[in-house]
Amino acid sequence: MVSSRRSLAALLAAMLGLGACSGAVNSRYDKASGGDPAAVRAVLDAAPVAGPGALDRSTAALAIHRKGTVAIGAGYDVPLYSMKNPMTGEYTGFDASLAKMLAKYLTGRTDVQWVNVTSDTREALLENGTTDFTVATYQITPQRARLVDFAGPYLIGGGAILVRADNTSVHGLADLNGVTTATMPAVAAEALQQQQPGAQQVIFDSASQCLQALRQGRVDAFFLNSAILSGFVLKHDDVKFAGPPTRDAPFGIGMSKQDPQLKRVVDDWLRRIYADGSWARLWRATIGTVERHEPPKPPVLGSVPGS
Repeated sequence: MVSSRRSLAALLAAMLGLGACSGAVNSRYDKASGGDPAAVRAVLDAAPVAGPGALDRSTAALAIHRKGTVAIGAGYDVPLYSMKNPMTGEYTGFDASLAKMLAKYLTGRTDVQWVNVTSDTREALLENGTTDFTVATYQITPQRARLVDFAGPYLIGGGAILVRADNTSVHGLADLNGVTTATMPAVAAEALQQQQPGAQQVIFDSASQCLQALRQGRVDAFFLNSAILSGFVLKHDDVKFAGPPTRDAPFGIGMSKQDPQLKRVVDDWLRRIYADGSWARLWRATIGTVERHEPPKPPVLGSVPGS
């Protein structure tokens, strides 16, 4: 496994050093980021489109349909979930491809206007109309649900710890007492405070900044959702997980509260792709290329507070 991660990291580094790229290089980039491009394309090609009358109850959904494109708030540095290809500008991963499927359902096309978001900007960009949806490992919480509506959950993750590969002292949350620990604002920082108040938190705006601080030795641990951290472990053989993750982070699709019926339209779409197997096929084509087991059962819609 270590040699596999090393070769993937070397491949990605080599590709990032190229001034020009071919289709073959782009395909290898997608695989190094945690996805099978051909399998993802097959899922997108077969993804459903809303039938007559399916959008009629939501003025926001009808407006998106007429516009013909969807503005999606997305992460840009999360392998397996949402990663921006620096050579093409395309976004790959489970979340990014799910967003394309949603766009196709609403407009008949997978065209997406991508907007990079952070934990500090997600709600504001939805509220001011810059984005129509946020699909970015966006954890559903009652506090956030006061500001935005959530469809879902569409996936369940959990908190986990990364340390450098040579670390032998951190094996779980109990060992973070007094340890400098990178994390991100809001939910992650609050979860770490609740689960290990003795950790010396160092807050960064993005997951990539946290990872850089860990690899450079500026912090000794990195706490965040395991869904995000698994991609970093895939790419970098100088970091590893310290203990198993929890399973308490439900991800949802965020949207403005201006049209409550839009949430119902998106939930109906999620039910459809759960039932027809599209969701499971997308999981296999992205997350499943690394986790190597059968897809989990899709979460029950509306099953967590705030959804």
